[in-house]
Order: sequence, then structure tokens, then C-alpha cells
Amino acid sequence: KGIVIGGTGVVDLEAVADYINWSEFDVATGSASWDASLELFTGGYGLKVLADIAQAQINLPPPLAKTTNQLGALTLELGCDCSQPGAAMDLSLIMDEQWYVDLGLLLAGGPEPYRLMGFCWMEPCHG
Repeated sequence: KGIVIGGTGVVDLEAVADYINWSEFDVATGSASWDASLELFTGGYGLKVLADIAQAQINLPPPLAKTTNQLGALTLELGCDCSQPGAAMDLSLIMDEQWYVDLGLLLAGGPEPYRLMGFCWMEPCHG
């Protein structure tokens, strides 16, 4: 077992875009309420962020486009049991329990520290 840290809040999506210099892409506007937990354990970590994006407008092509006041949920999970040989860092992004992006990066070390292990779009890679 490890340490679990949690928090909640509301994020202004335009402020985030400005901070990371993505304003010109106009991907999202409005705000999102979020709830997050970070678990730190020997040799690894797990991060889960749940966001209510009802007050956000997503400016992407369908089916990912969304208007303000349209219900929406976003789940982001990132984790790794990095102490294991050949461990993979997993990233999962789920929108409305319908659209999935799963990415696995093999922590290979050496001259090629990361290698894409798997990528799934529109359906979960596992589970």
C-alpha cells in the first residue's frame, strides 16, 4: 500500500490553454469540475481524474464535439508499476463512457527509453 492524495476543484479551460500556449488551437472553452486522486506506492503511481464537462464546449470534430450545457464526463487514468522489469506506463482517456483512447508506453531504458506498446481508439484496449 501507499499514500493516496485527493482533491477537487473547478478549472477554467481558457486559462489552461493560455498557460500551456494552446490558445490558438481553441480546443475547449468554459469550465470543468474535477475530482482527482493520486496514489504513490513503492516503484509506481496511479492517477485518476474524473471531470464533469457539462459547462465546457469542446471544439473538435464529431463525435467528440460538445456544446455548453450538454452533459459530459471525462475520465483520465495514468499509472505505472515502474519497479517491474518491462513495465508499461498506461494512459487512458474516456469521454462519456463511449469514446476511448488507451495508450501503453513500454519503459525500455537504454537508447530508446520509451516505446509505444499499444494504442486503442473508440473502444477500450482492456476491460
